[in-house]
Amino acid sequence: GGDTHVWIISPEGGEPMRITDRHLGVPFGVLSDWSPDSRSLVVNAISPQPNQLLSYTVDGGEPDTLFSSGEIFWPTWSPDGGTILFASTAHEKGNIWTMPARGGKPEAFDTNGEVVWYLDWSPDGNWIVVQTQAPHIAIVSASGGIPIQVTDSDMVSAARTAAWSFDSRELIYS
Repeated sequence: GGDTHVWIISPEGGEPMRITDRHLGVPFGVLSDWSPDSRSLVVNAISPQPNQLLSYTVDGGEPDTLFSSGEIFWPTWSPDGGTILFASTAHEKGNIWTMPARGGKPEAFDTNGEVVWYLDWSPDGNWIVVQTQAPHIAIVSASGGIPIQVTDSDMVSAARTAAWSFDSRELIYS
């Protein structure tokens, strides 16, 4: 129908189930991430009103609005289920924010002032992988700090969108 939604489907196929209850905004700008217990999703909604960080249960229904702001992108859930990271309005430490998964006041996450994109928390909980402005792939300690570039500038002219292997030992990027 022209709207952007998040859907769940079994790897075996079958009927997809729409999780979201509203048009979420621009395709390719809306991202979601599973909670570690696979019972909920965190989703960023892009709209003319303030953007929203929403939490949906996989059963569908009305979401919990965790946060509203002019910019919200690339949410990622901590492996312990307690925290959500997302990109938003820049602050003196960068543009990443952290907040309790059940909602609450976001706090600035330190990336040493660097503005980064495409976040993904490592399954072991120790690292966050990000795309830098270069654009290259870097990792940042889960407690914050200076992003460490992991892509080789001599071999790769640009790198985007990264994700962790399930054992947190390798990264994949485009």
